Amino acid sequence: MQQSLTQLGGQGGLRKNSKASGLAVTSYGSLVLDMRFNTILDVAELNALLSATPGVVEHGVFYRLASAVLLANNGVVQEIQS
Repeated sequence: MQQSLTQLGGQGGLRKNSKASGLAVTSYGSLVLDMRFNTILDVAELNALLSATPGVVEHGVFYRLASAVLLANNGVVQEIQS
């Protein structure tokens, strides 16, 4: 699965657990793969690609699930409305 996401322009790897002594495992026994996509992809396209990738159980692209986003940076919070 990581190879498939790398071919889509993603970079990343398996998340380490909080003690960095092993890998993070979800309550369902799945490993967590953190990927970032530096290429400019349309959010709807990225959402569809991730959702259609075999092995991807869930992803963090919350396309059309929220009407606002809160961004925090150095104690300053910015709200962005859709």
